[in-house]
Order: sequence, then structure tokens, then C-alpha cells
Amino acid sequence: MWIKSNPSLGEIKQVSYLEDLMNKSKNDLANRVTMLCKDFNIKQTEDGSWLNFKDIENKDTFKIDDLRGSYAIGGVDLSSTTDLTAAVLYVEKQGKKYLISHFFMPSDVLKERIQEDNVPYDIWVEKGYITLTEGSQNDFSLVTQWFRSMIDKYDIRPLWVGYDPWNSQYWVKEMEDMGLRDGKDKAGSLYA
Repeated sequence: MWIKSNPSLGEIKQVSYLEDLMNKSKNDLANRVTMLCKDFNIKQTEDGSWLNFKDIENKDTFKIDDLRGSYAIGGVDLSSTTDLTAAVLYVEKQGKKYLISHFFMPSDVLKERIQEDNVPYDIWVEKGYITLTEGSQNDFSLVTQWFRSMIDKYDIRPLWVGYDPWNSQYWVKEMEDMGLRDGKDKAGSLYA
């Protein structure tokens, strides 16, 4: 079984490494989930995840209007075709922490993602949590527009936005045109 998921076993990855990993994973769920996914190509499910919905559920709500005039820290995970693209703003106000998030997905993959992931993306689209982009690729300019709307509608201004530099050069240019400057670091960051 190990050789099927690790065809270069013994040359690049050693058997002793997998044995050590297996032993560590017996009592460490987080390690086990990562090992099964990364070393044995077994897709992770919520049943085996180290963090489940019950752990992160927060029933507190807030009105975005209450955050008007705030500064924020942003984060973006850009994806090209099949994954969700995520845009997030973190705001701290009066000792409380708030997350404002929005997601983007190509319209052509919606039905496929619902079936494969067993997630009600269509309902989230209806509720406005996800913006569908036309076609089979995410349109990163919609991510820029979302950040712009947070500034224009709510006066919530990102002071810093972290991002993965992969495939982001055009999006970074758009964000620079909006007034942020590129930090020119390997991790990817834009500053006010």
C-alpha cells in the first residue's frame, strides 16, 4: 500500500520516515489527518479533521454598520479555476475581534463543486456569501471590487493585505491602483 501512494519510496522518501510518522499519528489526530492526506493521498473529511464546525461555531452576530470607520487587516487566497477564492478583513474594535469574509467561485464549476464537496454552495450564493464569476475562471477584479466596496460603503480600510504571490501579479496591480503599495516580499503583502 505504501508504494502505491509513494512510488519513489526508498529513494526520495525513506520507509523509516513513514514508520516514524505512523507512530506519531497514532496519538495525534492533527498529525494523522495531515499524514493521510499528504503522504497517502487520502482525501480529508470533516470526520477526520482536527478542527470541526462545533469547535469554531460562533453564534454571535454583528452589523457591519457598527464597524464603520475602522481599519482592518486583510487576507486573500486567490484560486484560478476550481477552488474558492477568499477575501477576508479582520477588524478589532472596542476589544472585540470581527471577521468580514467573502468568497468567489467560477460559475461553470458550481454544480460540480456542490456534488464533489457535498457543500451547499448554491445556498451560499443565494445568501450573498459567494460571488459567482462568469465562466470557468475566477475574476480577480471582483476581489478588488469587494475591497473597494468595503471602503466606499462602510469606510473599512485595509492597512495591510496578505496574499499568496502565485498568479497574483495583475491583482496586485489593481490593488496598487486602489492605493495600496506592494511590500515586495516573498510572502506577498500590500500596505496602505
